[in-house]
Amino acid sequence: MSFERIPKIGIVGCGFIAKKHREAILETEGEIVALCDVCPEHMEELATGLPSQPTQYTDYLTFLHHPGMEGVAICVPNYLHVPFACAALDLEKNVILEKPLALNAVQAQELVRHPNVAQCAVVYQRRWNRDVQAIHTYIEEHPYDPIVKVDAQIFVRRDPSYWDGWRTHHTLAGGQNLLNIDVHYFDLLQWWLGKQYTVEFAKLAYRKNLDQAVFVRLSFGGVPVTFFGSSIHDDRVIDMRVQFHSGLVMAYTKDDGSHADVYTSFFLGRHIDHGTVSAKEALTSLQIVDDIYALHERTP
Repeated sequence: MSFERIPKIGIVGCGFIAKKHREAILETEGEIVALCDVCPEHMEELATGLPSQPTQYTDYLTFLHHPGMEGVAICVPNYLHVPFACAALDLEKNVILEKPLALNAVQAQELVRHPNVAQCAVVYQRRWNRDVQAIHTYIEEHPYDPIVKVDAQIFVRRDPSYWDGWRTHHTLAGGQNLLNIDVHYFDLLQWWLGKQYTVEFAKLAYRKNLDQAVFVRLSFGGVPVTFFGSSIHDDRVIDMRVQFHSGLVMAYTKDDGSHADVYTSFFLGRHIDHGTVSAKEALTSLQIVDDIYALHERTP
């Protein structure tokens, strides 16, 4: 699938993350033709300042039949990702789906098996960071210099307001820091190291019944990975260090990719192997999260 332009897009779910999609669509010279949310105030806020005013809907199925809408950006709470994506694919819409893919890997199977799943991309914009791309390129071009270990520290800050509402409920969110933030970086690990992995140790720290810090030891095909993630730090620190057999150490420490890169890659077919993450590809990082939660529950 490749368009000559960014197609006409509708956004469903007009809250926090929808603003990133709004920016990406405008940056890539796309057009937002429709909005959908149960809260009219959210739609009004998102529509403010757009070159042309999108049609607003409070019913998702009606929204999906908006004339001329070719793509759907799904920005709703996690538990709705799969049913909303499947409904859009049923009508052969092209779908940009916010991560995580689903609440868990079991729920994700419905989407992964959908006959039109190739028309769905999951938003893993971290793959577009230049540090991340450089590491992936080196791995591809130097097969005789294998990775011997990876150490990762992912410290971000999410204010209490971020966790308000649906994100506090496990049945709606599926998890907190681990599923909403750290899943990005598990995607990078499986992209660099392959899909065969083992979670050897996992310990989560909870604040107000929300998992907000994690220490994990994993093995990808025998390559040890140490991972520490937290969403309660004042300073943002992204530091993933990849050591190769030759002694070379490459680091990912800076975010410069964006949602716009995802739109460009998916719709315009640019560098599709180095950016676009399919639903099937996103399943591995979700399974890692599931396994970490499960192992933590079994750990004394």
